Amino acid sequence: MKKYLLGLLILAATFVVSPVRADDAVKAADSFDIRVLTFNIRLSYGEIGQPEEWKNRRPGAVELIKRGDYDFVGIQEAILAPNREELSQVDNLKADLPGYGMIYRSRDVSEDRGEGTPLLYNKSRWMLDESECGVFWLSPTPDIPGSKFEDAACPRTVCWGRFIRLENGKPTDKAVYFYNTHLDHIGLKARFEGAMTLAQFIAKRKHNDPVFVTGDMNCPKDSPAMRYLAGAKITSTDPNKKIEIQSPVPLIDVHAVLHPNTDEQTYHAWGKGNFNKRIDFIWASPCLKPVSSRVITEKFNGLFLSDHHPVEGTVKY
Repeated sequence: MKKYLLGLLILAATFVVSPVRADDAVKAADSFDIRVLTFNIRLSYGEIGQPEEWKNRRPGAVELIKRGDYDFVGIQEAILAPNREELSQVDNLKADLPGYGMIYRSRDVSEDRGEGTPLLYNKSRWMLDESECGVFWLSPTPDIPGSKFEDAACPRTVCWGRFIRLENGKPTDKAVYFYNTHLDHIGLKARFEGAMTLAQFIAKRKHNDPVFVTGDMNCPKDSPAMRYLAGAKITSTDPNKKIEIQSPVPLIDVHAVLHPNTDEQTYHAWGKGNFNKRIDFIWASPCLKPVSSRVITEKFNGLFLSDHHPVEGTVKY
């Protein structure tokens, strides 16, 4: 009889413990890392005839992305030049990185030539939701090609999309939104207005999926535009309307979360500058946990990959 009761107790314990372990296994399977790179590659029209020209940096830039095996790559300053194959960075990246899909459009009125901010995604792990993707302009009229804010030096775009996670080649119920941009390098007001336009666009997304934003922001983390993206209350720049403005979708600065006491420079002017400020960012929804982040300073064959250091980050979904 005692043996019989002992057997029942062991059997009961098995049924009690097993569901907990199964739940833990499900949670573990649902958790995964997302690797991201933001990279201002320096436009191909610069440094022609010099060691740093694009044709010499191209192999290193491609090798960096391949070696990193990133889920997403936000590129800035990429040139589309259909009549100059050797200068068409967009076509070069497409040819050299067949494992990545790309969302791209020139920031200018012309669709087939000009500078822009391509968004690359790893096709083995993510599927583009083709009903939610595109390009818009940081301007009072985001749908008008070539438009810009009044004090902006040039038009600025955001390439964006919703991406569905793939497992064993099949879609899952996990998805993220990704936005890649390049804020203006001259207009202080344009940078802030650009950040506001971006945040307002993100707030209108159809699904409540986590968000990433990458970009060369042309301003440091303590600037009004970056503090706004982080959720701080910012006093408006309009002298007639001194009101406090706050982002509807506050984000976390992945690098700053992991390295709160440092501020490594990313724009370095080919190693000649000493600016001591990071202006290249990976932002993410607060529900995503930062795991790692670093400013990549390595050279390739003795050359800097750009006049900006790329920044990589990993978060756990």
